[in-house]
Order: sequence, then C-alpha cells, then structure tokens
Amino acid sequence: MIQNNDLDSETSDEFMDEYKSVHQDFYDNYLQIIESFDDDLIYSLEEAFEENDLKRVDSIHEILLNTLKELSNYLNKSGPLLNEENNKLYENFNKVFQIINIENPNTSEFNSFIAEVFLLPEVYLSTIELISHSQYNIFNKIILLPVINENIEKQSVELLTSYEKFQKILNRFLEKMVTIKNQTQTLIKNTNNKTLQITIDSTHLISNLENIEDYLDDYFITIKEKVNEIPKYDSKISYGLNLDYILIKDNVLKEYIIDNNEWIEDYKNFLEEYTNYKENYSQLLIIESIGYDFIPRINFWINDKNKHIIEYCEILEKYEKNIKKFYQQSKEKEELTEISLNKHLKNLNYLIKDINND
Repeated sequence: MIQNNDLDSETSDEFMDEYKSVHQDFYDNYLQIIESFDDDLIYSLEEAFEENDLKRVDSIHEILLNTLKELSNYLNKSGPLLNEENNKLYENFNKVFQIINIENPNTSEFNSFIAEVFLLPEVYLSTIELISHSQYNIFNKIILLPVINENIEKQSVELLTSYEKFQKILNRFLEKMVTIKNQTQTLIKNTNNKTLQITIDSTHLISNLENIEDYLDDYFITIKEKVNEIPKYDSKISYGLNLDYILIKDNVLKEYIIDNNEWIEDYKNFLEEYTNYKENYSQLLIIESIGYDFIPRINFWINDKNKHIIEYCEILEKYEKNIKKFYQQSKEKEELTEISLNKHLKNLNYLIKDINND
C-alpha cells in the first residue's frame, strides 16, 4: 500500500506494474490449467470406454479428477489474492483522486496512473468473458463424457462453487471500476482537464495497438505455415489419395481463417480511433502531453502492418488460384465445401483500399 507521504508518479506507476504482473500471472497459469481439458483426453476416454478397457478408463478418470482439483484449488487461492490487489488499487486511486481533485487540481504527474485505472473495466470484462467461456466449455465436456465416477461428480460440484465465488470477486471489483470511471469523467468535465483526457485516449490507443500486434504477428506466421503445407499444383502429377488429404488441409486452413477473422474489424476500429485522435487533438498538445515521437511511432507501426496485410492478401489470392486446380482434378465444386474465402478476401480488399486511400 502506498502511504500518502510516499505518493508520487513513480510509486504509483510501480504499484500499477506490480498489480498488472499479479493479474498476468493468474491469467497465464489459468490458461495453462484449462488447456489440460483438451479433446484428446475426451477422445481417449471414449475410446477406452468403447473398448471396455476399465483400467484405462480409471486412469483417465484419475487424470481428469486431479485436473478438476487443481483448477478448483487455483481459483480458491487466486480469488482472495486478486481481491487484495484490487482493494489496494481502489484505495490508492482514491488517494490520488483526492490529491488531484482537492489538494492540487493542476498536477499532471498521476495522469498515467489514472489512465491505466480508467481503462481497467475493459480488461476486466474480457477476463470475465474468458472465465465464463472456459467454464462453459469445461462443464460441457464433462457432461458429454461417456462415463464418470462419483468422485468426478463431487469434484465438479466443488469446481462450480469455486467458479461462482471467483466470479463474484471479479464482478464486485468491476462495479468499483465503473464508479472510478464515472468519477474521472466528471473530474475531466468539471476541470476541462485536456491533458488527462489525452493521456487516457493515448493509453487506450497504445493498448489496442499492442493487442492487435500480439495477435496479428502470430496469425500471419500460422497462415504462412498452413499455406506452405499445400503443394503447388502440377498437372503432370497424379495426386491419388493425397488429393483428399490436400482438400482436408484446405478446409483446416479456411476454418482457421474464418474462426480468427475478427482482427479485420479490430484493425478498422483502431485506424478509425487513431484518425479521430489526430482530429481531436492538435499536434502541439500531443507533443507537449505525450511526447514528440508518439505520432511517428504509431505511423511507423501502421505502415509496417499495412505491408503485412497487403502481403497476406496476395498470399491468399495465389493460394485460392492454386487450390482451385486441385478441386478441378477432384471434380468437386469448391463452393460445395464447408468454407469459402470469398467474403474474407472481399473484406481484405476493402481494408486495403482504405489503407491505400489513407
């Protein structure tokens, strides 16, 4: 906890770094545990049950039981820890808010801290969605298991209770975060504090940029790997049974693209947010409040990503021309397969037109 006499921009930023580190550790460990509930485990149990291999069934049940216990214990341990960190954050924010609202309204040294806290509701909403979605997936898999024992039933009930307690902690803090957001908006409105507002908007811009960057880099690498798994068509070669395998690979690639194509809308929203940002704030205010290199850094990033997007579109267009030749050999109509990239390619072309117009 930061004491009033120790409170400055450096200590508040250090506390925020520590706070985010605790939550990131929880997030990483949680994902690692829930990945244990993979489809391979479910398939293995189904296979063992069909083969009446009771010893293997018991072994898989033991693995599943231990994973359920691990997840329940982790949620029970993490809930109070995150709650303690959340309470510290709330108290520290109130101390900062008292300083800028009453003692020294003109200070800007806490703007970075306030901006980070102001944007936390978005982070918490995504965390709550992750928890809810993963909880649904886990229990759905348990329900669909061909056979479970009494211990798994009992542990499933305990896990459900653990989830409910944990989500109450998240939802309570989210309510506090909404209160903080409202307080900050009122302060900005009453004091016309443009420096604080531009700090919040800049922090939000950078946060969205980082999220897109982390995702897009992995996405483009994955696409290139999957495209490279499909050979270049050669009319002199008879592909035989490999043809079915190639068309299955094509569907896998297209499923991945369609399931992960939200980045296009996210990127459009980011570009729109950035355009509004530059229209709302003068270049001088941005330089004085955020730094002279802020706009050049974002422009450099956008130019780099635009090059990758254009390259990605070219890769897919070449891929589509190549894969059509395999479908012609198989005498199947590509539009009758599960997935088509037509809509995705159109959206990409619209995005590239916007990029080129900018």
